[in-house]
Amino acid sequence: GSFTQVQGVYGTVKTAVSDGYGRIWCAGSAGVTVVDGDQVTLYDESNSPFFPSSRPEWDFSALDPATGELYVSSYNGLWVIGTGSGIYDLGEAIFYPQPFLPAVEESLRLCGLESSGAVEVSFFGLDGSHLGVVEASSCDSWTWDGSFEGEQASSGIYLVLVRQGDLVLPGKIAVVR
Repeated sequence: GSFTQVQGVYGTVKTAVSDGYGRIWCAGSAGVTVVDGDQVTLYDESNSPFFPSSRPEWDFSALDPATGELYVSSYNGLWVIGTGSGIYDLGEAIFYPQPFLPAVEESLRLCGLESSGAVEVSFFGLDGSHLGVVEASSCDSWTWDGSFEGEQASSGIYLVLVRQGDLVLPGKIAVVR
């Protein structure tokens, strides 16, 4: 019902969408900005695969409420963001930060599952090749340093299967080096 000015949102905001967690995703001339309470995060070409569009007819965003996926227009096509706020309650493995920038963040973390119980995450290439497994005693203690058997993972998209007890969930992880 009212407008609030938020510090840290740069450029012109062209579209905005609210997800199921109350975060506001603003797409605009500087990139995609996420406003989560008083925390503001910008995703642009420096830290993600997103490139802001200079063509106003490309400026749009839409949230799929069933899956929680946010679609944002970009210079290089659609950018799809898994917000983790879909209406399906099957349990959800949420990896953060996404995309994972090993030069900036020490490790990728996992949330959204039961806090107790062993967790196993199997990594696969887009061609289906098995790359490795990272295990932990709980969701809260699971981390990944961006390597497989001591070798740095390349930039790209990785498919994962997350197992905790009888629960098996698919997911995707983006790595940007």
